[in-house]
Amino acid sequence: MIKISPNRITSVADLYLAEMEDGIKKRYKDCIHSINTFTQQPVSALLENGTGILDDQLVRKLLTASLEDIQNQYPDIDSYMRTCQLVYYSGFRINKELERRETSCKQVKRMEYREKYVDTYRSDWIEPILKKHHNYSKSKLFFDRFIDEIRRGIEVLNINLNNIFNYEKYIKAEFRHHLLNRIGIDVCPYCNRQFITQFLDKNKFKTTADLDHFYPKSQFTLFSLSIFNFVPSCQICNSRFKLDKGIKILNPYTAGFDQDTYFQILLGPNMKIDSLLGEDTDFELELVTSITGLESIPIHNNIELFNLNKVYQSHKDYVRELLYKKNAYSEAYKADLKELLSSLNLSDKELNLFQYGFALEPHEFGKRPLSKLAYDIIHRNS
Repeated sequence: MIKISPNRITSVADLYLAEMEDGIKKRYKDCIHSINTFTQQPVSALLENGTGILDDQLVRKLLTASLEDIQNQYPDIDSYMRTCQLVYYSGFRINKELERRETSCKQVKRMEYREKYVDTYRSDWIEPILKKHHNYSKSKLFFDRFIDEIRRGIEVLNINLNNIFNYEKYIKAEFRHHLLNRIGIDVCPYCNRQFITQFLDKNKFKTTADLDHFYPKSQFTLFSLSIFNFVPSCQICNSRFKLDKGIKILNPYTAGFDQDTYFQILLGPNMKIDSLLGEDTDFELELVTSITGLESIPIHNNIELFNLNKVYQSHKDYVRELLYKKNAYSEAYKADLKELLSSLNLSDKELNLFQYGFALEPHEFGKRPLSKLAYDIIHRNS
């Protein structure tokens, strides 16, 4: 829901490299004798960039660069990512996807969808398998057989990569807490509802956050230790909602719910206008987006995966308070208040804090729970 500034990650890059880089270089030799079945090269070649020896710069980028940058710079890493994505997102329900695209569910459309899906993640790695399964688009059975063969190859590859990039084994709990504390994200970016608090316990940093792998480490093992694959989040979003469901959602490091996606108050047929004045909670909250077409699908997936429309109904009483304040404290009242406190030279941001308890600044949504909701209720619902 809330975009994370990449600066939060780059600010801890040197700390992270100092802790992790040497270990990867030492473990790299463990994969020299294992074969990547997609390339028929040693698994270790993924870290060599065609040089035949370990590429130190590639290792550093795997640890601290954005995943998009890594893909753009290293063709084999791009092929790995595409192949993993092809398998990970392959559990789609084709009728639902066609309905989202306002397309009929006829056989020809099913075939077209499967072909477009494969083309999205196509790489040299899967070409030999495609030739064996040239009829993959004709039915779910043929498609699943095609995906299963790729899955088996990726599973073997990931088992070997786990010798180098095992998250549970090579990131100690104390360092994980220290890293989360240094990153300094205060509120879960997936829901914007829960604090993820940092604290000091017996001179050791600890945190209430889960460290989610945006791309699951079991299926994208090469990125298990990539810091741009880490999303500090609340336990509910990570361990109850997201899990490893293979649903394409917004990556918090590249996108969030901006002005185009917002909370809207819905009045039903038996509800009164008083609800919009903060008199009661006889209304519903719904996240809506003005974005259409294929770009809207990850947004709707976020809303569904994290049950945002459902869990936010529990905040209707808080919304009622905001509506009451908005109605009671008009712009004229705000101008009078500003004049009354003129000696303090309060900014609009400070007046919003005084009036609503929130700065109502989009770039500060990640500092307090429900700040996106508060902003939308005040500015997007008239």
